Amino acid sequence: MAADAVALAAHAFVFRAFEVLRERCPGKDDEPMEMGVPQWREDSGEGLITKFGDATIFRLTPDVREPERVCAAREVGVLAGERPEYAELSRAFEADPIIGPRIGNQVVGGAGLGGGGWQVLPLVMELVDEIIRTSGGLSPDADIIREAIERAVRYLRRESEVVTTLAPLSDFSSEAATISLGDGFEIGLLTSEEISAALALGGRTVSFFEPNPIFGRGGLTMMVPPTWAIRTTYEVPIRVGGGTGEEIEATVQARSDATGQIDDVVRALRLFKRGRVGVHSVVTIIPSLFYGPPHAALGGPTGRVGQGRVAPYELPIDEVQEFVAFNGAFRTARSNSVLDTASRRFADASDRGRPDDETVDLSIAAESLFLRKDEQGELTFRVSTRAALFADADPQARRQILEFVSKAYGARSRIVHTGVFDETKLRTLAGEQATPAEFANDFEDLIRAALKKAVRLIESGEPFPPGWDELLFPD
Repeated sequence: MAADAVALAAHAFVFRAFEVLRERCPGKDDEPMEMGVPQWREDSGEGLITKFGDATIFRLTPDVREPERVCAAREVGVLAGERPEYAELSRAFEADPIIGPRIGNQVVGGAGLGGGGWQVLPLVMELVDEIIRTSGGLSPDADIIREAIERAVRYLRRESEVVTTLAPLSDFSSEAATISLGDGFEIGLLTSEEISAALALGGRTVSFFEPNPIFGRGGLTMMVPPTWAIRTTYEVPIRVGGGTGEEIEATVQARSDATGQIDDVVRALRLFKRGRVGVHSVVTIIPSLFYGPPHAALGGPTGRVGQGRVAPYELPIDEVQEFVAFNGAFRTARSNSVLDTASRRFADASDRGRPDDETVDLSIAAESLFLRKDEQGELTFRVSTRAALFADADPQARRQILEFVSKAYGARSRIVHTGVFDETKLRTLAGEQATPAEFANDFEDLIRAALKKAVRLIESGEPFPPGWDELLFPD
């Protein structure tokens, strides 16, 4: 196998550079200097508390470089003008069929993701700085140098950018550290690097506190509990100049698809069982140049916060595979427009903090599920009758469902027309006096059961909606 010209030239310059740096650095006037952009990092502690229960403390940490690194950054620039090894490395970069065309002032990066211009000297300076940081000084061993150069060359020649989309889940926990959902999607615990990137874009779901100085050490800190997130990755081609219009459009579409599929997973979680779960933000991250934590590229709120009055969502290990199967069935069933609309309305109801608001949204979900678009007239009777007939229940339970849904529609009408939730008329599904929260919870459970049955029918190839008249008057 032919020797790699770029790697050979990089080795020659780096070995010679460290020989000189050990003689010159640090200079007598070199002092620690803040350089670069502050980053959220897991707190090293320095002998102090770094945990608060299960939570880990993250601190907004400036990039303060030691005198050796400050000196090295200066002296590498001097060596670039002095040493023939640097000139040879520069020629190797420019002669490389992949790296060479990327050297210049144009943006280099994933199509549609932005980036920056590549110049030989800044790239070499970053390589030397990373070796110093990794080795802890100016005497790195040969393995550290070799591994750093190999990583750098792989990065510079990469043909695509791996983009990770994260949706940190609030109020979610599982005994499984990773839940594979297929097609590159999973629910998994966030890594320390992913938490750092999410915090950089204000991903507040990874923390239950606002930034605040603690322990008297100054600076902004976050206490972050173990956090699960919906995670997916996709690739975009590396391009000089930002990419063609078609490539940029494809990247935008991939990002939109990822966000939409994250929303589908949240819907599936809420359909699967009762529990408070939400997504406050979606964060897109890409690898940083050469080394370091991933770069937070994009992020924004989603508004999917989950109800505050119900318990946090827990997915025990014995329910994981059942949920995975249900999520796959739901993805198939979503092609049915009736199910898609009704499940979206149901998920929207789960974001409501007030029982009266949730009751209105659940009524809309029931209409979407049990009524045809062109139906008019006595809607309350039709929805309540069909809800009862569609339920997997005995005759007595179906009568209870009919009465409950009728009362729910009466409550909905009063809320919409008067703004009042008449608590004296609220009853549970069993017919007992109910609080607004108990009433809304029973209504939610009833619509959830109907939607899950619809998912099963659609997945098995049966028609949905069924013939409502045939259910009412079977042959």
